[in-house]
Amino acid sequence: MRARLALGLTDSDRAAQVIALAEEAGEIDVVATPQTSDDVFAVLAKTEVEVLVLDEELGPLPVLELARQLQAKYPAVGLLLLAAHEASPDLLRAAVRSGFRDVISSPMTVEALADATARGATWAQAVRERSEADDLARVAVVAVLVNLLLLALFMRALVAPLYLVASSILGLLATLGLTTLFFQGVLGEDDLTYYVPFAAAVLLVALGSDYNVFVAGRIWEEARWLRLREAISVAAPAAAKAVTVAGIALAASFALLVAVPLLSFREFAFVMAVGVLIDTFIVRSLLVPALTSLFGEASWWPGHRLRVMSARAVVERVADRAHLPREEAELVTEGTLAALGERITPRERRVLAHHLPSPLDRALDRSGDLDERFPVDEFLARARARAGGNGVSTDEMRGYATAVLTTLEEAAPDDLAYIRAQLSDDYDPLFDASLAPSTSDSSLP
Repeated sequence: MRARLALGLTDSDRAAQVIALAEEAGEIDVVATPQTSDDVFAVLAKTEVEVLVLDEELGPLPVLELARQLQAKYPAVGLLLLAAHEASPDLLRAAVRSGFRDVISSPMTVEALADATARGATWAQAVRERSEADDLARVAVVAVLVNLLLLALFMRALVAPLYLVASSILGLLATLGLTTLFFQGVLGEDDLTYYVPFAAAVLLVALGSDYNVFVAGRIWEEARWLRLREAISVAAPAAAKAVTVAGIALAASFALLVAVPLLSFREFAFVMAVGVLIDTFIVRSLLVPALTSLFGEASWWPGHRLRVMSARAVVERVADRAHLPREEAELVTEGTLAALGERITPRERRVLAHHLPSPLDRALDRSGDLDERFPVDEFLARARARAGGNGVSTDEMRGYATAVLTTLEEAAPDDLAYIRAQLSDDYDPLFDASLAPSTSDSSLP
C-alpha cells in the first residue's frame, strides 16, 4: 500500500533530495511540498495526506506549536519531524509531547525515510479506521433505535419491538461469528476488513425489521380473531413462505459479490448471504414465533391484544340486560365470574382475567387454584352465593348469569369460545341472549 506524503521543508533543494529518496524507497507518493506553516494548513485542507514531514526550522509558526495544532485539527495525519542535526533526547521528548510520531535525523537515508513513513502511515490508518468505526457504530445505534421506533408505531406496543430487534441482533452476532470462523479459521486470513461488520450490521438489522413486518404483522392480524398460539400457528407458516422466497433471492444476490476480486467484497458477500439465510430460516421462522408465544399477552404491553371494555361498560350492559340497578348488576357480575373461575382451568382463568378490566378481573382470582367439574345447577348456586343473593330463585339466577356471560362474549369473544368448549352441554342456554331476564322488576333481595 502506497503512502501519501507531504514535505513541509523550507529549502527547495532539500525537498528535492527527500523526493529522490522517496522514489528510491518506493511505496511513497509525495503529493505536496509546502514551505511555510500557512502553506501546510492550506495543503491539508484540500489534499488527502497520510504522512506529513515537517522541517525543524519551518516557520513562521514554531514547528512544535504547529504540530500541536495539526494534531488537534487533523488527528489522522502521521507527523514526522525532520531534525536539522542528530536528534537530542530533549528534542525527542518535546516532539512526542507535541504529537510527532517519529523524528528523522539528518542526514536522511532511504531506510530511515521508509521506516518513519511506514510508522506514520500505520498511525494514520489506525486513527482513520477507529474514527470510521466510531461513526459506523453510531450509525448502527441510530439504525436500531429507528427500527425500534418504527416497529413500536406499527405494532402499537413496546415489548414486542424489543424482542424482535433483539432477535435480529442475535442473528447478526451469529453471522459475524460464522464469518470470522470461516475467514480466519478456514481460509487463514488475519482479520476481517474493519468496515464489513458495521456495514453488514446496519443492513441485516434493517432487513430483519422488514421481515418482522411480514411475520409479526401477520401474527398481529390473526391475533385479532384467534387465541395467540392459534394465531401463531396460522400466521407463521403463511408468512414464512414469502419470507423464505425473498430471503433466498436476496442471499443469492449478495453472494454474487464474491465474483469481485477484492477480499473486502468477498467478506461482505459471505456475511450478507449467511446473515440473510440465518434470519430467514432460523430467526423469523422459528425464533420470532417462539418468543411471541413465550411472552404471550405481554407482547402487546402497554396496550392489549383486544380492545378491553371498561368495567363500567360491562356492568352497565349487564344491568341493562338483567334489568337490575347498577350496584346489584355489579354483584351479579362478580359472583358469576367467581363461580366461572371455579369451573374452568387455571390457564383459561388467567387468560380471561387478562382481557377483563379491573376490578372484574380480580373476581376470577377468588377461586384460587380450584379446577372443578360441576353441572350448571351447581354453577348457578355458587354464583348466587358469591353474589350474596340467597333469596334469588334458580330461574332468576339463570337469567342473571345469562346476562353476564353474553356480555363477556362481547368483551372477550375468542376466550369465551374456548371456555364454552370446557363446559358441558347444560351450560349452553346461559350463552343465549334471548334467555336474559325480560321483566323490569327483577332485583336481588
